[in-house]
Amino acid sequence: MKKLFAFLILLTMMLTLFSGCKEVRDPDLIYKVPLSEEMKEEINDVIKVNLDYVNYYEGSSYYGMINDCVIIRDSTYIDMGVVVYGRYEIAGYLFEWIHEFTILVYRDGESCTLQEAYEKGWLTKKQVEVIHTQNHRRYAERIRLIRAIDSYISYPEKEPLSEQKKQEISGAFLKRYNTALDWNNAYTFYGTLNYGTVNNCAILMTVEQEAEPAYCLQKIAHTPFEWLAPFKLYAYCDGEVCELQEAYDKGWFNRHHIELIRERNIQNYVAIYKEIYGSVEGEVPLEEIVLPDQNVFYTHTLSEDQKSSIRSSVLRKFDEIVRWGYVNPYYGTINECHVVVAHPFGSASGNGFCEEVAGYTFEWDTPIGLYVYRDGINDGACTLRAAYMKGWLTEEQIGVIHKKHEQYRKDFPALLEQWQETKDS
Repeated sequence: MKKLFAFLILLTMMLTLFSGCKEVRDPDLIYKVPLSEEMKEEINDVIKVNLDYVNYYEGSSYYGMINDCVIIRDSTYIDMGVVVYGRYEIAGYLFEWIHEFTILVYRDGESCTLQEAYEKGWLTKKQVEVIHTQNHRRYAERIRLIRAIDSYISYPEKEPLSEQKKQEISGAFLKRYNTALDWNNAYTFYGTLNYGTVNNCAILMTVEQEAEPAYCLQKIAHTPFEWLAPFKLYAYCDGEVCELQEAYDKGWFNRHHIELIRERNIQNYVAIYKEIYGSVEGEVPLEEIVLPDQNVFYTHTLSEDQKSSIRSSVLRKFDEIVRWGYVNPYYGTINECHVVVAHPFGSASGNGFCEEVAGYTFEWDTPIGLYVYRDGINDGACTLRAAYMKGWLTEEQIGVIHKKHEQYRKDFPALLEQWQETKDS
């Protein structure tokens, strides 16, 4: 009996131990679960997305997993500094990105859009809200990068309103709306939120004091704005204050100005959301963005699709072939420009190559071509000289490419011999 009792105790302890090893995830949180190579292949077979590729300015397309669903943003390439707003509404929440995009959901060998996943019951409204917040955090950071040098808008962190300006605005607001502004609550959920200055107009937000936190979405000047409670946006200029819609109708702002204010709305929304709800365990941390040195060559592992696009573009436009199976024709990537060389096999004869770009002389003993390719641009290949003339590359960057070219030229005989040995074997 004692042995049986001891055995039962041991069995209970073992079951408790094993059950404690199993990770229990909250179905309403999003987790950055590392995907296995097998899982990546399964997803790629269905969605055709490269989950290993991370665009410098857009970050990773993989958002994480929630309720056993893999969340992926599928978007097209955009040039840095160009914003073509992509936005749509799902379950009452507004999703946005810096250009056209789709949120995709993968589960058990099947994929669909986020809207379809919500309609199928894969995800609840609460889970859509979590994905919405994650998307907003990423979007706000990308907008911050794009607008880092934008002269159209000044933020209060950089140019706070003076006490005199606050008094002027308060006086105009009290006269027009018979309501006092509370500047002491500038960055809290309630009170007056200073958005900064757009087109020489101060932008303000007020939130209903009695309101409980609840998602609120409204359109102003044909543009969606959102907050965590009922709100109003105002503009002040030269002693006059009015609601943002009225200011737009008066011609104080054009559509571009309104979109800049909308971008600020997103950034403030993300900051206030975190202030109210805090960081929740399991939340996906926004990846740290380290901008690449624009004057340094980076050697990436180009995908087969990228190689095919480069080869096809150069062939169509210049009737030359980038031979990926030959001595490595890829110099590297600088300022998002892939630099490649196209040259014939072996010791082909000819007049050689000599071209001057930005004061640097590029030479080769046989005919070659130096080309630059940018992802996402139709027939995006051009000559090195053309890339410089288009402004894709600066004089300093041409100097970096020239140094790489000279090293490649020096190493080429040994590389060619190595390639020949590999080919023969």
